[in-house]
Amino acid sequence: MEKLIKRQGIPLKNAFAECVAAPDYKLYIVKQQLSEKYGVIRRDKTEIVPFLFDRYEVIELDEGYIIALTEDNIRQHCLYHSKFGTILNKCLDKFEIKISDIEERKTPLPVGTDYVELWQSNKCGIYDFHGNEIIPCAYDEIEDSARLYFRSSHYAEEELKPARYFRVKAGKDYGLFDISGNMLLDLKYADIIPIWSQDIYKVFLHNQPEEALFDAKNKKFIIQGICSMTILDNGFVFKENGLMHAADCNGEIIFSSKDYIYIYQEEPLIFKTTDEDGFPILVNENGEVL
Repeated sequence: MEKLIKRQGIPLKNAFAECVAAPDYKLYIVKQQLSEKYGVIRRDKTEIVPFLFDRYEVIELDEGYIIALTEDNIRQHCLYHSKFGTILNKCLDKFEIKISDIEERKTPLPVGTDYVELWQSNKCGIYDFHGNEIIPCAYDEIEDSARLYFRSSHYAEEELKPARYFRVKAGKDYGLFDISGNMLLDLKYADIIPIWSQDIYKVFLHNQPEEALFDAKNKKFIIQGICSMTILDNGFVFKENGLMHAADCNGEIIFSSKDYIYIYQEEPLIFKTTDEDGFPILVNENGEVL
């Protein structure tokens, strides 16, 4: 690039209309005087991203940063990830950065730990920063399980753990993928909401009172065909076939009642119900009558 500039008789210092250093000062986002286009160069002026783009954005991460450049005419986005030193360059409608630092992945994807949500023809999907497709661009909405769980549990955002799953939506239907792109729940549910952790989901069926609990980690339903479910921090109460049940987080039933079961106290967990003669009693989380 420097030789080309000198051959045109333009001094190097006047070749750039704008020059912005990346957070680590190893790369620079520069705008050419003549083309008025942005690109990315190293300190030695070697080109990393060609001068094709109209806008840029620097997104700082816990580890490294992303330089996002946009070419308006053909709506092309170029994403340079400093941690991996890779460029994801796709012709897309729009992009949205979402970060996931997966530490517990037993079968790692063939990249590092971050992913990006991309859009094509108004449908979104998940890619890694080598351009590998994890979830195809076929959905109206994708949410990672960490932020989904944060919204439902109201824990502080800084306490978010790495995302473990992706909830997808197409039309009115929801499904669930793991971080390797394997579909765990087919696209047919009215809603899928994490409870207790990112691994356990409350699943709703369309136009039916029945609900279910799905264990995403073990890829199985804990219990199905239930209704009137009340969720606790360490268990739940539900109705099934005319009986009320108190259960722990694994779906193991603590005790059952033909009458009712209410939450009398949450810490320690105590239930209010009736005995066989209909007299009110209190039962602890071990099923013992107090």
